[in-house]
Amino acid sequence: MYDDILVATDGSEHASRACEHAVETAAKFDARLHVLHAVSPRLSEVFSSDSVEALVGDATEHGEEVVEEVAAEAREAGVEVVTHVEQRVPHEAILEYAGENDVDLIVVGSRGRSEKSLSDRLLGGVSAKVVYTADVPVLTVR
Repeated sequence: MYDDILVATDGSEHASRACEHAVETAAKFDARLHVLHAVSPRLSEVFSSDSVEALVGDATEHGEEVVEEVAAEAREAGVEVVTHVEQRVPHEAILEYAGENDVDLIVVGSRGRSEKSLSDRLLGGVSAKVVYTADVPVLTVR
């Protein structure tokens, strides 16, 4: 049913649960798991300073650590895994990656680190944008 599964993570609690489900699903279907972390480049677009560049660099390094943790869990479960970290608006990165890699299922947490405000909950954050615009099934994990 699934050959390639994409899980997007920002390291939040919701994303961690989504990663657990993604690893279990990939193991069940003998699917390849793609683990993606997108660092939003918006700060560096608005401000041009060394401190903002350092923040983006730190966020990228954190993303690499997060995807490697998930990759280690996947490998332990016998799942083939691919990791990817990029600087891009998260929902755009998820959707484009899914399309470019023939992903059959996208797994996301119901909320991430950036979706804490009332407007994010009402208007939709990353998860909602993916659910409403993806061309493949999306599993959201609470």
